[in-house]
Amino acid sequence: MPSSASARAYLEGFKHVRGFGLDYYLNTAVARILA
Repeated sequence: MPSSASARAYLEGFKHVRGFGLDYYLNTAVARILA
């Protein structure tokens, strides 16, 4: 996956982590490590 997409997803996940994106944030973190 493009680094830009990962950074964007990470940022969005971080923004929504306090709302309802905790699971999404965790998944993004894993994807970031794998990427």
